[in-house]
Amino acid sequence: MHLQVIDRSTTGPGTLMPRRRAEFDDALRRYGSSLMAMSESEVTAMAKLTDASKAFFALDDAEKARYAAGDRSDWTGYMPPRSTGLSGRGDDFERIAVASLPVAPPPHIKAMAVDHPDLFASCREVFDLLVGLCRQAGRFLSAILGLDPQETDDIWFDRHSSKLAVNHYPHASADALAAHSDFGGLSIIYAGDDPSGLEIYEPGEGGQGWHPVAGLQADTALLVLGELYSYWTDDRWPATPHRVVRPRAGRISIVLFHTPAEHLRLGSVSGSIEPVVVGDMTARLKRDYRVQPTRRLESD
Repeated sequence: MHLQVIDRSTTGPGTLMPRRRAEFDDALRRYGSSLMAMSESEVTAMAKLTDASKAFFALDDAEKARYAAGDRSDWTGYMPPRSTGLSGRGDDFERIAVASLPVAPPPHIKAMAVDHPDLFASCREVFDLLVGLCRQAGRFLSAILGLDPQETDDIWFDRHSSKLAVNHYPHASADALAAHSDFGGLSIIYAGDDPSGLEIYEPGEGGQGWHPVAGLQADTALLVLGELYSYWTDDRWPATPHRVVRPRAGRISIVLFHTPAEHLRLGSVSGSIEPVVVGDMTARLKRDYRVQPTRRLESD
């Protein structure tokens, strides 16, 4: 398995040589993912959020439960282990999640902001940072597709319904996070210096099966494509099947799930597929999420 690395410090979409474009395209067609280099300041912000999150997850269960949403369809606030439901008995991780704040945030989010201001401020900082990183990745991918990066930037980022999640894996569990592909647009996964257990699926002959993500380090993030982005590219690039199996107990990962505005009518790049309303498509994918986590996964 060989993922390409988006080095933002030296290579921009407009200057990517044809050979490198072909290499990125080939890797994305195979894996639906790539690596992204992180700056020193970005790594520092990630470390700050990781430390604040560890302190929160160390609280007793009753205290953490105060920040859970009353409606389980609301994937924000605190989510206890076994509540996400990808596997038959639920995945073995707990999560803090925040989204773009509405004018009047729900009570559980407001309480978290008041009671844990450092954690909440760090979440907001990293949310904005990763949305910016995701925007750069989107422009980069658009250039590989031969599209106008500014036009596609307007589609995907003019308004968006992104969400930041901090996952804590308390046990070295075989079902820490079941195999799935994300249902949105682009996701960025940051595992710091401990990506233990994170695997992506390699299809086809030669390497078929689950493999650890090679090259993922403290200054690198994993970019994975979701079902919505795959739809937009006419399935040229697949959504990335991934899972977490037997991570080091106590591991933390930070994930941004990026999705464009829910009211947007999104067509494919070729125009050959009838446009869909983003919110309608993601709602359908969410309903199917527990039943069939990934539509592309071959038997291994």
